[in-house]
Amino acid sequence: MSDELKLKLSLNNQKKLNETYLYLFNKYKGLVAFIASRYLADACDIDDVVYEVFSMLFKNPNTVKKSVKGYLVTNAKYLAIKILRERNHYINDLDSNYVDKNSSIKYTFIVNEIKKVLDEEEFIIIYNHFFEDLTFKEIALKLNKKEASIKSIYYRSLKKAKNKLKELN
Repeated sequence: MSDELKLKLSLNNQKKLNETYLYLFNKYKGLVAFIASRYLADACDIDDVVYEVFSMLFKNPNTVKKSVKGYLVTNAKYLAIKILRERNHYINDLDSNYVDKNSSIKYTFIVNEIKKVLDEEEFIIIYNHFFEDLTFKEIALKLNKKEASIKSIYYRSLKKAKNKLKELN
């Protein structure tokens, strides 16, 4: 069942609505935090965005038009930019995305350093799992590999990336 349908079906039952909110929060909190972290460097600000975005969804579930994921991503981006503006940070327009110049440089540096230790296949698997929200099974089908192989590559790649981040700190 899609997240949108699950949300709409639970609107008339408070218990089901609470369960749906918890399910959506657990499913998408990492994605919302990632979107916020593209614009904000402070962990407290990122947490504020995560909780505010879900609070907006919970207060007005009927405002979701097409996609819960799209709603959350759009609002996370909007709130992160709003926080930057409130703090009088300079915002540059790069490829139609608003980003804080300093965190953009830091983010790009980190991604480039991680890409150095991962081969293309490893990066594609991590990207598809985190950002495209694909399951290991879906990635396996997409790459024409066994699911167990995808899982193995994924966890090995995460370990490599984590070690590289430790070196950078």
